[in-house]
Amino acid sequence: MLVIAIDSAVEALGLVKPHAAKTIAEMMTFDLVEHPCLTTTRYRKEGEQLTKEEKKALSLRSNAFLSRAAYDDLTEAGLMRPLEAHELVMLRAYFIMARYRTVRNTAKEMAEVSAWKGDFKYDILNKECPVCWSLEGQHTKANDAYIMPPPGCVCETANYGFGVCVDWLADIE
Repeated sequence: MLVIAIDSAVEALGLVKPHAAKTIAEMMTFDLVEHPCLTTTRYRKEGEQLTKEEKKALSLRSNAFLSRAAYDDLTEAGLMRPLEAHELVMLRAYFIMARYRTVRNTAKEMAEVSAWKGDFKYDILNKECPVCWSLEGQHTKANDAYIMPPPGCVCETANYGFGVCVDWLADIE
């Protein structure tokens, strides 16, 4: 699922070239000890750096970190946001993985709860995306849940999640 999440993020955002998916996968950890901003900054610091003139051409300050390897990962769109590109791709992939794990793990754990009918409720954080915002508060079944961002989503990171819905009074007459 990780490969699918990263490939989806790479394609949706168009900030890094497809070969960068391997680098993103190597940087991702699921203990989330540090924010992806720190992880990707460390990646941009490693190796030979662009010259001051090259950074200036990208409208970057001269002391910004951008290695040749990180630069080579960027698409034309990524060159417009070279210090954020890898981070945004990683964040989008993390949110996809978080939704996947929520649905998978909750379905396993809650299967024994008689009052649980397998419902989740969308919890949307980005009001600016009309597609995602239209899902706010809606109920869905695990098999129907949008683990991948829904078609037409314009969120950069697609940072929405699911809440578990349990009708604890369902068996009471």
